[in-house]
Amino acid sequence: MPRSKLCLTGLALIGLTVVALAACGTQLQKAERTVPEGTAFQRALYAGYMALAQSEYDGGDYRDSDAFALRAIRSAEGEAVGPEPVALRELSDEEIKDVLSRSRIRLVAAFEAGAAERTPDKAARAQTLYDCWLEEQEENRQPGEIAGCRDALMALLDDLERDAARLAEAEARRTERLAAASGELFERPILPAPAKIDGPAALGTYIVFFELNQARLTAESKQILSEVVRAAKDATAMRILATGHTDMAGNPRVNRKLARERAEAVVEYLIDHGVDALRVGIDSRGESEPLIPTGDGVAEFQNRRVEIRFEPMPKIEGVPLASL
Repeated sequence: MPRSKLCLTGLALIGLTVVALAACGTQLQKAERTVPEGTAFQRALYAGYMALAQSEYDGGDYRDSDAFALRAIRSAEGEAVGPEPVALRELSDEEIKDVLSRSRIRLVAAFEAGAAERTPDKAARAQTLYDCWLEEQEENRQPGEIAGCRDALMALLDDLERDAARLAEAEARRTERLAAASGELFERPILPAPAKIDGPAALGTYIVFFELNQARLTAESKQILSEVVRAAKDATAMRILATGHTDMAGNPRVNRKLARERAEAVVEYLIDHGVDALRVGIDSRGESEPLIPTGDGVAEFQNRRVEIRFEPMPKIEGVPLASL
């Protein structure tokens, strides 16, 4: 049975006389006084639920206005507010319930794929459209409102899923490029020791440094790497090897992994800026080759580095020499 649109906040009877009867709708005013905090997604949810609460209030549906206002308040306070479960609404049509349930599954899957962090406004809009459709479908009085919320949600779900597919494809390409750079896609020959290049165009070793326990490139690192890219364009017969290092602080096994992640960050930058993946290689030395010798446990900045060297390009049978 549909729930009444009228809420009783106070009711007393003396004989047959009602002496106190008041309608709900007070949560909207409370929500309006709430300052939204939390993530960008939660702030966007707050705005979306406030719009729904105001719309329901203006239409005299104080019960649903209160419900949306409470969701707005919870979102504003940084609470995780998910799309409302279908089971909480009174729906008699099993086919419609199934469509709603499958739509909610798609929405939750989009959130799990990072939509709320990647595109918070779009993700929040999708959730409030879903809750709008669910509420309107329960009332089942305004076909236009039902269709409006439903169709807009379906379009946004398609959009969010395309975003996730593009991201997955880009990540797959990144993984493939890094694998190619580290020799995991084909067997690389053993390279000779780095050769010194004589003459005015001689190429030295470039070094970029990292913050403690970080593999993120700094602004200064990117400036140096831009010079590496320019040098690579002038030395198309040379291979580039990025070797990652750490300081002596921390677990040696963890440090070896961190050193590799630093080298991967460098290689990814070079590839993204036009250097062919077949020309770059990755190595990780962990804490085994400090630039500044220190005792164990010392966090020396100059040891947190990646060294980038130019070497003669090895000849790999059946693979053409890549160029920029």
